[in-house]
Amino acid sequence: MPKQSLPGTAPYQHTLDLQIAAEREVDGVQMGVLADGTPYLALRGLARMCGVEHSQIVRMTAAWLDSPLKPREQKSESW
Repeated sequence: MPKQSLPGTAPYQHTLDLQIAAEREVDGVQMGVLADGTPYLALRGLARMCGVEHSQIVRMTAAWLDSPLKPREQKSESW
């Protein structure tokens, strides 16, 4: 049975088997490395690095199932 979702989210959320190998906060930016070597930034750290309020990242990710994606949410072909 799927878990109940929060308002504005998908009907259920998949679980990921992610293990954190290391996690630190550097200059107020929380980051870490997963057991498979993948680096990550916590949501607030990502927002700080992007120079936006964390609430903007929350709103953006909550709308990822909506289409079409906004231009700032699309992958750039030049990357």
